[in-house]
Amino acid sequence: MHEAEPTPSRTVARRPDASGRSTNPRYVDVLLWGLALLDLSLAAVAFVWPGQWFHLVHGAPYVDPQGLMPRTGASWAMFAVLEAAAAVNWKRRPAWLAAIAAVRASDVATDWTYLACSDHVSPAGTLMLAAASPANCLLALLLWRAWRCRQHAP
Repeated sequence: MHEAEPTPSRTVARRPDASGRSTNPRYVDVLLWGLALLDLSLAAVAFVWPGQWFHLVHGAPYVDPQGLMPRTGASWAMFAVLEAAAAVNWKRRPAWLAAIAAVRASDVATDWTYLACSDHVSPAGTLMLAAASPANCLLALLLWRAWRCRQHAP
């Protein structure tokens, strides 16, 4: 008696990278859609509830005469659009993974710069901003690795 082969719907295609490790497409999908939702949420706060952002991050009323909060919201909205596009397209066009890795890497220094240059940051804001730069660095590395795995697939 021989073993039945697994059905395609229950298997997850893993593509090995140069070292023989593999990447799970399901985790890449979850990561990309999760990032898109996170950035969409941040954009919504920046556009619709900027006072809540200032209260949480600065412990201060919303004062933004130069309009930097909506500008930041526009960046987050663009990140969300690109991450959603990558989530839809990366399996056919793996270069989307490298592009989103670059998007995340482009944001590595911004939060620490914001933290260093702000006059007042709340304890919650300090925690969020301090964690965001290393998180973006890790996300960029994970996405870069996923792209490399797809590039070296047989």
